[in-house]
Amino acid sequence: MRVLSIQSSVAYGHVGNSAAVFPLQRLGHEVWPVLTVHFSNHTGYGAWRGPLLDPADVAEVIAGIEDRGVLGTADAVLSGRLLSYRYRSRSRDEERQRTVHPQRLLHYRSNWYLAAYCEDAGELRMFSVDRIRDAVLLDVDARAVATEELDRWIGGSFGIFTGTAEAWATLRFRPDAARWVSTERWHSDQLGVWKDGHYELQVPYANPTELVMEILRHG
Repeated sequence: MRVLSIQSSVAYGHVGNSAAVFPLQRLGHEVWPVLTVHFSNHTGYGAWRGPLLDPADVAEVIAGIEDRGVLGTADAVLSGRLLSYRYRSRSRDEERQRTVHPQRLLHYRSNWYLAAYCEDAGELRMFSVDRIRDAVLLDVDARAVATEELDRWIGGSFGIFTGTAEAWATLRFRPDAARWVSTERWHSDQLGVWKDGHYELQVPYANPTELVMEILRHG
């Protein structure tokens, strides 16, 4: 797939093209990054340096791509805009209209997820890409969540059903399952110890859904 990515860029941190280009290339896609700004760091830090590119200069870059005769062959366009779509959640099996500020795409256990600030919920949410329908890009700039805040939210608890950890789970595995679990990494802050031939694992979590699924995987 050929992707025209018209987004911001930062030297320090991960946002816009600084976050999108490498993962897409690793997945085998051809990416044409066009910068709208080139800042020292994410604006969420409160202070930054670097140029905001003039729209005419951005248009010149795109025109140059068109001069090569390849612009019309792009399969997709990425831009830092507000996104509206219909979404059917797995947990409730009901469809709702969502308007979101896209933040990051995540690949987790063979599925793609969109981390975004949801205007309807008033908080960061994780959306399974395969459950999104009739997506429309709005002519409104998306609000960027600070990289450190987003990283804390994504890495705060076990699994893709993420968020700030609300509790710790203590799991005790019998010997046959313990051999496997003791070598697995469920979370960066997990605590594990062997007790009388069993393995006891402690992990922080926010939503028990995936944690229960993982426990059932081991019988």
